[in-house]
Amino acid sequence: MLNRQTPITDRNRYEFGGSIKWNITPDLNIQGRMRYERGEEHWVHNAYASSVGNLYPMGRMKDNRYFSDQLYGDVLVSYNHTFNDFSLSATAGSSFT
Repeated sequence: MLNRQTPITDRNRYEFGGSIKWNITPDLNIQGRMRYERGEEHWVHNAYASSVGNLYPMGRMKDNRYFSDQLYGDVLVSYNHTFNDFSLSATAGSSFT
């Protein structure tokens, strides 16, 4: 009776990503990154009529499927210049989801 209520879960997750960098000048570069994630989950749970007291007198079957996806990325601009013993660095960027 104990093993009759074991839920079945099947999960799949996919991730794709990439980046590109371009040196505009020796001191200045721009970089863009992008990532896509997709998740899928299939969940099955059977509750027999005699399993949970009077909660489900006729039993119950749940068969659910969930999907989720997300696309996000960012752009970074970097500047780095050296003056004799000193160095100047600056970074600016933006992101989206």
